[in-house]
Amino acid sequence: MDVPDYAKQTLRQLANSNDILHYKLYVDAADSVAKAFQKEQLLGVQKRLLKLKGFAMTLPEDRVNLDNWRENKTEHQRRLACVAEGNAYVHSRSVYDVTDEELKTDCGTVACILGWVASDPHYKQEGWSAEVASEGYGVWITYKHPQSRTERDGYAAAGTYFGLDHYAAAKLFSPTLSTDLSELATFLQRLEIVLDHVDKRIQEVEA
Repeated sequence: MDVPDYAKQTLRQLANSNDILHYKLYVDAADSVAKAFQKEQLLGVQKRLLKLKGFAMTLPEDRVNLDNWRENKTEHQRRLACVAEGNAYVHSRSVYDVTDEELKTDCGTVACILGWVASDPHYKQEGWSAEVASEGYGVWITYKHPQSRTERDGYAAAGTYFGLDHYAAAKLFSPTLSTDLSELATFLQRLEIVLDHVDKRIQEVEA
């Protein structure tokens, strides 16, 4: 957690004082600063997750597939047929090589939530991108922080951007084994659980 210089200076002054009252003020001030920044951080996480929820709700339900970052129509249908028939699925070179333009214009292409995120103008401006892998087996979904230029990919990118630890990010965006709900509905259900947890943490900090 980054504390502004003015806050650091105030805390140092209070900490260096021999006065018991000043020491108590130091402890209270440190706690207050920590809570304020924790709340600010949580509100930022909440804002981005709510934005993600709104974005996800605009996606065509039948084109959200959490199994892969992106996949083209022909190979998607062939893979499903192989699985249904109990046959081994061997993908061709072009299975996952879906560009942003193809995802937007080919109504048969599918993508996971992050695959869609990386194609959206708002998120692209934020630092998200999707590039076809040099070996021709899919795309790299990455997030590069605009200021630090630190780059992350996959679930690590999701964790960094949305303020989640790696485990939580993986659980939120990973493939689903559920057959009762669509994959988009499953994701939105998971997201509500995360949002509820974040809301409770904000309430705890405010208490």
